[in-house]
Amino acid sequence: MEGVKSMKQNRRLFLACFLLASGAPLFAQPWGSQTDARSFADSVLALRDSGQYGPIYEIFSEKIQKRITQSAWINLVTANVAKEGSLVSRTFTSIQVHKDGYQVTYSAKYAKAGAATNSVYVLQNPANGSWKVMGVWTIIKPSSQ
Repeated sequence: MEGVKSMKQNRRLFLACFLLASGAPLFAQPWGSQTDARSFADSVLALRDSGQYGPIYEIFSEKIQKRITQSAWINLVTANVAKEGSLVSRTFTSIQVHKDGYQVTYSAKYAKAGAATNSVYVLQNPANGSWKVMGVWTIIKPSSQ
């Protein structure tokens, strides 16, 4: 019995090493392509930049809508945008695959706040293909003064 157990462990170790060496993902890729996820995240940030906060709330996942009301979301983002100032520039920097969606990240610069990072966490509903937002946030980078 000891030898059979050892053989099973060796096969599992070999399989794990093979998967790591081959670059195969260790978990299934979420629904939707990275290109589509980035395009959707771009459109979410375009709505934010143009002051259209209500439509962003409408495409939040149900989970997020249960945690914050639309009016509270609009008040929160309005206050944050006022502190940031107008968008000066934004550049795509990365997309990370998570087990249930994508985190799309951008380097940004705002008139008042300066350098920042924007991130949008998106997922696609496998039942109907619609994209949803799980989070939109801006992290202001500390000034070097």
